[in-house]
Amino acid sequence: ADKKRTPVEWAFEYLWDKPLVTSVFSGMSNMDQVKQNIAIAESCDVNSMSEHDRQILKDVTQVYKSREEIPCTGCRYCMPCHNRVDIPHCFKQYNIAKSLDYIDKTAAPYFWLVNKDERADSCTFCGECNIQCPQGIDIPAEMEKVFDFFHDEDPSV
Repeated sequence: ADKKRTPVEWAFEYLWDKPLVTSVFSGMSNMDQVKQNIAIAESCDVNSMSEHDRQILKDVTQVYKSREEIPCTGCRYCMPCHNRVDIPHCFKQYNIAKSLDYIDKTAAPYFWLVNKDERADSCTFCGECNIQCPQGIDIPAEMEKVFDFFHDEDPSV
């Protein structure tokens, strides 16, 4: 990188670098964060990132994408599921958990963020969703992986 940055700086600089971005909202919980965000915003401008730094971000993105086990783009063409399974959300939480490779801490968001009746254990493996998936994902087979992965971590079991 051309200069050392915090994750917050990388995020803001990436966003402000985009010509079509005119506003950036950030969750802030104290005055120090407000001041930090203002300072970062004042130092950013459209096309202010170097090509080298843009390439670093592309490389990091590729590393994260390469760790995704289910190539779901979240397009939601598979929805609605007649069993109410939120297929893209289940896949997203699974990919995050697998990419971080630390089940104890990464399983919790699955149970917090995916409603109980929309989880993988509601899947009947009917396969109706497969017809709609432009990625050609075998959704029932992948949903079984999601279920197996998270089942032992379910706090309600």
